[in-house]
Formats: sequence, structure tokens, C-alpha cells
Amino acid sequence: MQKTLIITLAIVLLSSLLCSACTQKSPSQKIEDLDMIRRATVLITVQAPNPDQSTEGSTFLAYGVGSLIQYQGEILLVTHNHWRTLEDATLVKFYDADNNLLKVIIKQRFVESIVYADAGTLILRPPQEVIDPLVPVSVEEIPQVAAGETVEIVYRENPTRETAAIKLAVVEEIDTYQDEPVFKLRSLDGQAIQPGDSGGGIWHDGCLVGNTWTVTAKDIIPSDEANLENFVYTDTSYGAVLPEVLP
Repeated sequence: MQKTLIITLAIVLLSSLLCSACTQKSPSQKIEDLDMIRRATVLITVQAPNPDQSTEGSTFLAYGVGSLIQYQGEILLVTHNHWRTLEDATLVKFYDADNNLLKVIIKQRFVESIVYADAGTLILRPPQEVIDPLVPVSVEEIPQVAAGETVEIVYRENPTRETAAIKLAVVEEIDTYQDEPVFKLRSLDGQAIQPGDSGGGIWHDGCLVGNTWTVTAKDIIPSDEANLENFVYTDTSYGAVLPEVLP
């Protein structure tokens, strides 16, 4: 019998972003939306000493994605909340969607910049060097997304995983996960969201409505033990709703 394992990889933070007109759009408007998504996207790399002590001097890298937002005159960065578990991290690097390095900071500065955190959401004040070349999106109202609607998901593009790309997903249902309201999403291309896509923005009609939190994996080798090597990622992911009131 196959088993399904929910693996926490990423925040799907269903954030509230103001969209001046979340209505039916022309092809040219949709192209503009895709460009807007990329201009608000930040790729994040966290560097830490390699936990494998047999490899002296090497480093461990953790990857994620974030979205730059503007709320009540302040510019913030929304990403997943798994960074807080990297207690041994040393450096945090920020890149734009095309993998151009924007800024490198020490972990302590990253921690000090956090203004909000819950089980599936992390919001921080980004360095000015991250803000200047990008274009934040405004967050003043919460767009309503219903089951059956289509959204765009930002992820790290294969094979290098060094640039951002966008794929479509359908909202299958609205549920809860770890006591947080979530959207259950299924990628329309049949491809799975991967580790490193955590925090990737989820967009609906040009409005940012979340970021990737978790995906599911299915076992391909039946076993009584939950061995991750026996599992493959599926095309299903989940997302946590951003609080209505931002910091």
C-alpha cells in the first residue's frame, strides 16, 4: 500500500496583496503581470557550516524564494519560516530573479530584521540594496481566491535552479495545516515543487496571494519505515494564509 508523506519544504503564505483590478485580462496584460512577478521576486541562499564533519571547511547551503511587498509605506520581504531553524547559519545572500547578487548579510542581521513569524510565514525588513533594483507590490487588501481557480507559482527553474520561473497551479481546496489555513494546490504541468522553492510567490490575476510552504511525496518502494529515499515528490503543494493585519 502506498503511503503519502507531507514534507515541509516551504511556506505557502497566502498573503494579502492589493490588486487594482483582479479581473479578466488581455494577453498583453498577462505578460505585464509575469514581468511584475519577476521584478518582485527575491532568491535567497543561506550558508552554514556543513553538518558532515568529514568534509572539513565545506559549507551547507539552503535555498528559498521571497516576494517584495509594500504595506502602509514600508517595504517588506515575505518568505517561508524554515530559515529560523538554521541556527548555525553564517551568511544570507539575496539575488534577483535572474540570479544577480544584490546583497550579502550575516545571519544576525537577518534575524534582527524579522518583524513577523508564525508557523508558515516569515516577514522581514530587507536591506536597501535588495529594495533599490526591484519593484515591490502593494499589500493593502486580501484578494479572495476560491477552489477551482488558477494561480501562478514562482519556483527555481531547472536544471541550474539559479533563476526564477513561473508555473500554473489550480486551487483544489482550502484546508488547514499545522493550525494555519492553507490552499491545496496542484501544478498543471504535472511537475513537483522542489526543495529550494520554499517561499515562492503564489499569484492570482496579478495579485500576490501566497508563497509555497509544503509539498506532498508518495512512496514508490513500500516499506514499514518512512525512508525519504523511497519517496518521490508529487505535483501537490500547500500554502498558509497570511494574517489579515501585517506588522
